[in-house]
Amino acid sequence: MPNHNQVLIVEDEMDIGSLLKMQVKQMGYDVEHVTSGEEALARLNKNAYDLILLDWMLPGLSGVEIA
Repeated sequence: MPNHNQVLIVEDEMDIGSLLKMQVKQMGYDVEHVTSGEEALARLNKNAYDLILLDWMLPGLSGVEIA
C-alpha cells in the first residue's frame, strides 16, 4: 500500500475531480484537487508530486501548456 505519495488532480469539472480524488484517496494516497491551470502551477511551484492527473482542456491555461 502506498505511503504518503502525493497526487495532484487538475480537473475543472467538479464531479469528475471529486470522484477521482475519492478513488485515489481510497488507494492510500495523499491527494490535492485544483480546478485551474493557474492554481496547478502555483501548487507545483510549492510542492513536489509523485503523480499529476492533468486535464488537457482547462479554462485559461490549458493542461497542454502546463505539461
